[in-house]
Amino acid sequence: MLNCFSGRLIHNPCLAPKLFLFKLFADSSLAYDFFRILRLPQVGCQTGSIYWGEPGTNGQHSFYQLIHQGTRLIPCDFLGFVQPLNPLGRHHDLLMANVLAQAEALAFGKTAQEARVEGTPEWLVPHKTFEGNRPSSTILLERLTPMALGKLVALYEHRVFTQGAIWHIDSFDQWGVELGKALAARIIPELDTETDDQLTHDSSTNELIRRSRSNKRLYGLAIGERC
Repeated sequence: MLNCFSGRLIHNPCLAPKLFLFKLFADSSLAYDFFRILRLPQVGCQTGSIYWGEPGTNGQHSFYQLIHQGTRLIPCDFLGFVQPLNPLGRHHDLLMANVLAQAEALAFGKTAQEARVEGTPEWLVPHKTFEGNRPSSTILLERLTPMALGKLVALYEHRVFTQGAIWHIDSFDQWGVELGKALAARIIPELDTETDDQLTHDSSTNELIRRSRSNKRLYGLAIGERC
């Protein structure tokens, strides 16, 4: 949606929950967002952003650097919970401190002068300078409960619905998937036959079908065999 209203290319947004029990939440949000089909004639701008991410320090030590200093602007949603489900010393406070600190760093960055004041060698100053003004949202819930999870799922699903309403498209149809299913119905019997009949697909698909048949024979699988 941001791509339609800003002059700057916004890349696929990142979900960064700070709780490992939330590891699969980004995947479920991805499934919602994939319902929105790229339809340039109807919409006239880029659609179908891909939600991705990792929880906790796994994300922090793998792709946060890309979000801070990458050449593409990547919006980020930080998901945090005030109360831990499994208290372990100061562990949860350390995680929560990183939630707040990363959001602050993305927003305000660090100037070259601030880096020099810290005693940074001049050759290292460009590497320790951060432009800031990188968008993020911090969603802070009291505790991870079934109700809290349901609210988050509803939030991201409603986001997809709302964008469809603005663009005047049905966010939850799957015409591209249906096209693939129709083509698969043609290919299934062609994979099951022994005869090398005249295939009517494109040259690449025809060759892949022939290769699939030959590999079945090579490994002793009967044509038409079901697992």
